[in-house]
Amino acid sequence: MILDIEHRLNFTYSGFISESSMELRVEPTSNQHQTVRSFYIAVGPVTKVFRYINWLGAPTHHFSITDYHKEIQVISRSVVESHPKHPGLEEILDSVEDIPTDGPILDSLMFTELVVDSEKLRQFCSSVDTSATLGGVVQQVAELVNQHMTYVAEVTTVATTSDEVLDHQSGVCQDFAHLALAMLRSLGIPCRYVSGYFHVSEPTKPSESHAWVEFFSPSFGWCGYDPTHGCLPDERHVMIAHGRDYNDAAPNRGVYVGNAAESLKVEVKTTEAEPTSPLDLRDDIGRIEVPVYAEFPQFTRSATPSDQMVAQQQQ
Repeated sequence: MILDIEHRLNFTYSGFISESSMELRVEPTSNQHQTVRSFYIAVGPVTKVFRYINWLGAPTHHFSITDYHKEIQVISRSVVESHPKHPGLEEILDSVEDIPTDGPILDSLMFTELVVDSEKLRQFCSSVDTSATLGGVVQQVAELVNQHMTYVAEVTTVATTSDEVLDHQSGVCQDFAHLALAMLRSLGIPCRYVSGYFHVSEPTKPSESHAWVEFFSPSFGWCGYDPTHGCLPDERHVMIAHGRDYNDAAPNRGVYVGNAAESLKVEVKTTEAEPTSPLDLRDDIGRIEVPVYAEFPQFTRSATPSDQMVAQQQQ
């Protein structure tokens, strides 16, 4: 399947801010499960956008805006051919005891600020039969998550921990992923958070980014599972980044200078498409014209430079 993916982020501020710096992870990666045919990103106000590969192998873009502004728009377009090769859980016959627990895999066994170890978690996992095959253990974890969790938007935030998810018994895809990660790590299974997109053929409204998990098999390497939809990643899934938890793979992160409140609107649109060249994507998007001012605009004064503060941009 070839997917054309448009990802829009619109940051608006209650007053003028004097400076913004932002890091973005919105470009998919080419790997054994997918091939990126083309990618283009545009930012308004128009500014220089830099690209590098981060420590986890994800393409990352960053930019700064140093004139006064009240809005930032970001539009990225990707054309990706998906060809997933994840093995079925019934095919993964490794024993949990055979999984390495040192070297590069160690990071994927460690708990984090969002993926928490606790007595509550261990009690929740106590019914899992760890003498089963690795695929069988993952299947039990997946069934527990789906029995326990209900998909409900706006009851959690990006800072919600896996223990809090256990209390809520509801959340969105990143919460399903964090709970699954906590369970797998408590059972000694290396695993990682995956951010990306999920294609819905007939959406009723614009979607957002998606999240699932990967776990390590000595026989197959990194294998995926989507606890939100209760399935293996398939042609509808497009990977952007992976990490220990959401914080390592967040689509956007940054800071701004100014005494103003920020709001963020995100829209993701996926459609089946034919391969498109990078030039076509650039021409489709064009320049994003958002006004900036070298000096503080007195005529719309809502804060003065002396009132400035540094704030975290939303994620």
